[in-house]
Amino acid sequence: MRLLLTSLFIMLLGVGSITAQETTADHIANLIRSGNTNELSKHFMNNIDLTILNTDDVYSRAQAAQITRRFFDEHTPTGFTINHQGKSKLDDHYRIGTLTTENGNFRVTYFIKNTDGKFLIKQLRIESNNRDF
Repeated sequence: MRLLLTSLFIMLLGVGSITAQETTADHIANLIRSGNTNELSKHFMNNIDLTILNTDDVYSRAQAAQITRRFFDEHTPTGFTINHQGKSKLDDHYRIGTLTTENGNFRVTYFIKNTDGKFLIKQLRIESNNRDF
């Protein structure tokens, strides 16, 4: 009986972790949809793998926030739709979606990772949407 209760408790902890990760991933989608870089950058890891159009490198949170802000200043979002979601072999959750802006559509991919109990964006990619997925 004790083993059963312990197993049940561990399973519930896992479900809570998945729910928190899913909630964070959905919250990030809403921040992208609104172009809210101030709040979005709070979800960046200290160093984030960032690709925005022709800019591609690992940046500090502050640098990534500036680059992301510049993109959203030039491409005002009008919507964001998640097209695919899943979990990588490294247990990172990801989303792939289409960002619609006043200047066209873009493919957005982001990975979030559990870091010290907080789910943060480890990779964000915003690319021209010239291919279907």
